[in-house]
Amino acid sequence: MTALDGTSERLGKATRVLLALFALGLALVLMIATRLNPDPKGFGTHTQLGLWPCAFRATTGRPCPSCGMTTSFAWFVRANLAQSLRANPSGTVIAATSLVMIPWLLFVAATARPWPFRNLEQPLVYLSVAMVALTLISWTVTMTLGGH
Repeated sequence: MTALDGTSERLGKATRVLLALFALGLALVLMIATRLNPDPKGFGTHTQLGLWPCAFRATTGRPCPSCGMTTSFAWFVRANLAQSLRANPSGTVIAATSLVMIPWLLFVAATARPWPFRNLEQPLVYLSVAMVALTLISWTVTMTLGGH
């Protein structure tokens, strides 16, 4: 729903601060990805952050929905989209979406208007649902095809 008639709601200070913090959080995730060495296996890069190996994989021998996500981000920030997609296709889409979201979130925070929408709730809920659905679809395909 676009706000072509100029009737978008004005965002409060707390919302604007949260949007700016969210943008900074996304930027931080992408910056951290530049410091990680993508694991050649296509998954496991997250252990460089001091995190445990995937418990789901350790238990089942199969990848979890987010397996390869950190590796995908690490390849994405290096502009190696083929490797990023191999590691986790939804990771590639989420990384690209993050790249677009950062300036948009900062713009919305600065202008106090949810351009081009009437409000933030609907587009952010749709985006969140789409990202979760994409991750689950990608995981289902990986499980079906016997991927990493």
